Amino acid sequence: MKKILFILFFILVSVPLDNITFAESKLDKVKNKIKAVESKAVGKIWGTKDCSQYSTKTLVGLAKYKRCKSGLKPLEKKSWKKTKAFDPNKPCNEYSTKTFTGLSAKMKCKRAKKN
Repeated sequence: MKKILFILFFILVSVPLDNITFAESKLDKVKNKIKAVESKAVGKIWGTKDCSQYSTKTLVGLAKYKRCKSGLKPLEKKSWKKTKAFDPNKPCNEYSTKTFTGLSAKMKCKRAKKN
């Protein structure tokens, strides 16, 4: 009698476990389909280009990353300094010493005149 009860108990326990594993496999299939659709949508928005060299931790890095993913060329660096190239034919006392660039041009001029 005990053997029959153990067999019935084992059958009753194993049948629901079979259904649960079947449901999990269906759930995994649905999850994989959702991930595939999401990756396609992200690929359309952000592009499929590899732009891992740009950091997304800063706003500047994020802007560069977005430009790269969009397929645009990176922006050229612009210098905040305006350098005045001195003219060797111009006399040195015509350069202004009020600004740093004028002062540096005057110093370059004097150095060039000495040599």
